[in-house]
Amino acid sequence: LVGLAYGLGWGLQGAVGAQFHEVCVAVPLLAFGGVAFVERRWGACMAWLAPLVLVKEDLGLTVFVAGLAIAWRRRREGRTAVLRSIAYALFGIVVFVLTVKVLLPAMNPAGTWAYSLDGAATGAGTPTGGTTAARAIPSLWDILTTPSVKLVTLIVLAAGAGFVGTASPWFALVAPTLAWRFAGSVEAYYGWNSWHYNAVLVPIAACSLLDVIDQWLAPERATAETGAEPGDEVSASSNLGWRVAAWAVACVPAASLALTASSLPLWHLPDLKEDPRMAAALGALDAVPEGVSVETDTTLLARLVPGREVYWVGTTGTLDTPPEYVVIDARSYAWGDQQVDAESWGSAAHPGHTYETVYAKQGFRVARRTS
Repeated sequence: LVGLAYGLGWGLQGAVGAQFHEVCVAVPLLAFGGVAFVERRWGACMAWLAPLVLVKEDLGLTVFVAGLAIAWRRRREGRTAVLRSIAYALFGIVVFVLTVKVLLPAMNPAGTWAYSLDGAATGAGTPTGGTTAARAIPSLWDILTTPSVKLVTLIVLAAGAGFVGTASPWFALVAPTLAWRFAGSVEAYYGWNSWHYNAVLVPIAACSLLDVIDQWLAPERATAETGAEPGDEVSASSNLGWRVAAWAVACVPAASLALTASSLPLWHLPDLKEDPRMAAALGALDAVPEGVSVETDTTLLARLVPGREVYWVGTTGTLDTPPEYVVIDARSYAWGDQQVDAESWGSAAHPGHTYETVYAKQGFRVARRTS
């Protein structure tokens, strides 16, 4: 029942509907690692989670929190067990720092880590990407509740853990992902039903629920494994009560799925029709000849790559010669509420050079450099 709600639920549906992304590699690692945590197979848990540091830079922080969760769960196993778990946690934080302070800056022509909480990674805002406006540091309450969609995301996430799963130390693994998403200024990061980063949260929530259920049923399981009879009617009644409670909380993610289904992609599958923008998108691709350099946002970036030299908007500041073409989807989340078109954006992003529009349809804009 938990697996059904997990596989069909908000996080994975939303991720599939958004885009294929590197975080998809993290999902099975977190799932297998989480199950190993529930089953107290500490070596397997650490082995499954260690590759997360190679998936995405912030997941080193998730490994760090996992190490702390393991240390907490093993606190009664002796000093050596706890120290090994803490060492594993330190591995996560060290790799995270090494990645964002050394490896990624070394591969960036600008010599910096391009991602920041002000939304600089989106490539939107200023001609060189991101926003340069200073922001006051919000309170923790504002980070968690403003705008209100953050609260909805938290509630849906907690429901995926049957609410009681939030008591598991494993649930703390959601903190790093939620922290960078909620503390940033990119509103698309806050949502629950159409964002691919939710995919890494759902296996954590599901395994947290299983962990709590496992704790509830541990006495009964121990009795069954030893072949001993329940001590008295009170003990048998207590075991029955825990089984009923386990089934009740296992139904919570399924109930949450039922309540949110109409907002998820599968609900609309029978009504799918060809998007009128599809033809416009294909027209935009045809307007960019092969063999040229092009700067674009995420909508058509992957489709433009074959046969062209493609740059993400805001990452061409170090080029000696600006891209020959600029392709923009004015309806992309990357631009927020800005009114943007390829011609004016390209000219502003590359002072001393001008662009002219060669294609404009259904929000897709293509501009060619003229000087």
